[in-house]
Amino acid sequence: VHAAISRTTPCGISIKTTFANVTSGSNNIPGTDVTVGDPPGQFLLATTALSTTSQNLVLSQAPAIAKTVGVQYAVSAANAHSFIALPSGTYTTTVTYTLSAL
Repeated sequence: VHAAISRTTPCGISIKTTFANVTSGSNNIPGTDVTVGDPPGQFLLATTALSTTSQNLVLSQAPAIAKTVGVQYAVSAANAHSFIALPSGTYTTTVTYTLSAL
């Protein structure tokens, strides 16, 4: 579970990163090569690439109390080339989730 959300009105959830790349020292992976979406068995989120521009994950979520939301980060086979030549390490970026009333 990534978050537990309680709200009394419909809402939307968006995501954006502070930086365009996921980095480890001087090594960079383009954030657009990493997608975020539902983990297996959850059917709530849209799948979108990481971006410095706000992207909608949920456009209209009904009111709920303690609704658990999981998030899965993934890389498609088509984008795996971004990782092959990079050394192992901890790659980071700052991700901001925004919950907005609709």
